[in-house]
Amino acid sequence: MHTPILSTRQEELLRTLLFSPKPISYKQLSDLFKLSTRTIRREITSLKSILKNYNLKITKKSVQGFLLMGQWRKKGNLRET
Repeated sequence: MHTPILSTRQEELLRTLLFSPKPISYKQLSDLFKLSTRTIRREITSLKSILKNYNLKITKKSVQGFLLMGQWRKKGNLRET
């Protein structure tokens, strides 16, 4: 399978979601990365399409924030890349 090329920002954002034990909001991500919520939103949208290749998805929990959803084995494969 072709491995998509991620920007450094996307890698950091994905790593944050991958290792987060609970949902994380636009605001939290915005503060953490010192980016606008609009930029975070765009990056999340890009990551969603890339993660389809791994049978993983980013879901938004109302009011709580985002979670990376999928089987642990598949998340483990992503951690190794």
